[in-house]
Amino acid sequence: MGGFLVGEDIIKILLNEKWYPMITVFKYLCLTQIFMAINAINNFAHAAQGRPIWGVYYHIAGVFLMPISFYFAVQHGLNAIIIPWITTFLFMCILWITITINKIGVKISSYIFNLIHPMIGSFIMFIAVLVFRDMVTPINFINNNDILRLLTSVIIGGIAYIGYQWFADREFIFDIKRMLKKD
Repeated sequence: MGGFLVGEDIIKILLNEKWYPMITVFKYLCLTQIFMAINAINNFAHAAQGRPIWGVYYHIAGVFLMPISFYFAVQHGLNAIIIPWITTFLFMCILWITITINKIGVKISSYIFNLIHPMIGSFIMFIAVLVFRDMVTPINFINNNDILRLLTSVIIGGIAYIGYQWFADREFIFDIKRMLKKD
């Protein structure tokens, strides 16, 4: 969600003007990465239960379905490439997640419950950055400086997300601290 919010600044800072038409595509690809992250563990779950071939089948389905979706989408312009990512890819991810949690015996309600704090934290981060950006629009020295706007947006977003986790799911923060101390 953060990449969606600051995608324009990232592209303007890191790339040149010929990449500006990719800003919308980049921003929406950042949103689809939410499902990519949630989906990442599924192959391991199936492999651990003796079904590694299921992960291969999932990826083979993607190899066939995504190019076909892209073929039909690109005929409608550059930004239309987003359509396969928010239709075909999301459908595949949601189906794969559903199959996985059913096979490992997790109730959908339990699965969603475990995602509540990250989702709420992300939503709060999103709102905090939007409000911040609306507030700084009249402040020219921040609004006219892509790097400063990006840095302040990332800091505000990080504070909002970690702040929510601190108050709502403090164990998450302690888990991260424990992981960092092990290294």
